[in-house]
Amino acid sequence: MLKVLVAPYKAHDLPETDATDRRELVSFAGLCDARSHTRCGCSNSFLVLRTRIGVAAAEVAERDMTLDEYINAFIASYVMAGLPDNADTLRTASSEALQMNRLAKRWPVGTVLNVRGDNVFAQHPQR
Repeated sequence: MLKVLVAPYKAHDLPETDATDRRELVSFAGLCDARSHTRCGCSNSFLVLRTRIGVAAAEVAERDMTLDEYINAFIASYVMAGLPDNADTLRTASSEALQMNRLAKRWPVGTVLNVRGDNVFAQHPQR
C-alpha cells in the first residue's frame, strides 16, 4: 500500500462542487501568471490529476499501487495537460510525485490537508 493524497469525499464544509471524483489523486496546483495569487486561489489549492480541477483540500489515503504506478499517473497527467512527452516533463512529474508521496507519509490516513502558498497543514476538525 502506498500513501498518497486524494481529493476528499467530504472535507469539513467543502462545497459539493469541489471535485467531480472525490478519490482522484491530487498534486499541487501550478501557479498562474497573476501578480497576486491571493485572488485566484492557485497557491491555496490542490489539482486533481485526471480532471485538472482545483480542490481546496486533500486527504491522506492508501492506494494499492506501486511508487512507479504513482509516478506514471503524474507523468500521464502532465502529458494530458499538453506538456511535451520528453525528459524534462518526466523529471518534473517524477519529482512532484515523490514530493507528494513524502508529504502523504507525514500524516495518518484520513487526515485532511490544506495548502497556503508553501505551507501545507492539517485541517482541524470542526467541533
